[in-house]
Amino acid sequence: MKTLHEILSEMADRYRWHRAELLLEVERVWPDAVGPQIARVTRPIGWLDGVLTIAVPSPVWTQELRYLDEEIRSAVNRRLTGGEVQRIRTVVRPGVAQNSAAARQQASQRLHAVSDRLHEPPRDRTD
Repeated sequence: MKTLHEILSEMADRYRWHRAELLLEVERVWPDAVGPQIARVTRPIGWLDGVLTIAVPSPVWTQELRYLDEEIRSAVNRRLTGGEVQRIRTVVRPGVAQNSAAARQQASQRLHAVSDRLHEPPRDRTD
């Protein structure tokens, strides 16, 4: 019989819940990797199969990140321990600049909660 911890670990692998942990790690290293100017107006919002999705406030920022793609990927990858950014994808979200700090904090809190629950040791039930 499998323990609850083993079952949850298998489910996390099967359903790719580890993406949330990787995104959390990217969010943590993003400001240091890209610098305060870019971090103020952009926000990591997704991770799937090595593709990091970044919200930007305008098409101009899409172009800027495209120009800096290799440098940004390299800087982020040097700071990551759990994955590798193979490609950066951008999506235009006009309000991202005004909301990036608050949104980053909220997303980080949500991802921490999920990550903490997945890593909790199984509890013995003595009902």
